[in-house]
Amino acid sequence: MKTYHIEAIDRSFTLSKMDANYPVQLIRKLKAFLYGARIEEQIDKLFGWASGSESEGRKTQSSLRDRRVTTHQLAALNRDIVSHWRDLDGPVKERVQKLFDVDGSADPIRISLL
Repeated sequence: MKTYHIEAIDRSFTLSKMDANYPVQLIRKLKAFLYGARIEEQIDKLFGWASGSESEGRKTQSSLRDRRVTTHQLAALNRDIVSHWRDLDGPVKERVQKLFDVDGSADPIRISLL
């Protein structure tokens, strides 16, 4: 567990309190981490079907309530992506762009499912 956490830490990002811009850089990095983690969790929940027959059964037996929940989850994901797109780091943006068509030139950003 210790090895995993040591390897998972991005050591390329360093801050110096001597740098006048360090608070801005820290806030930018925290936003990228927190919003990115939230969006990736939502993507996993919506699109990350488990393998095996259990997931197939869940897909075919979805009730109206399940579809409503999924619709609300998708709407929340959409809102989070639009709200935090500029704060996300590259890998999270690439993952989002595999699932959604993102128009970053618009303000606010517009997304739609592929």
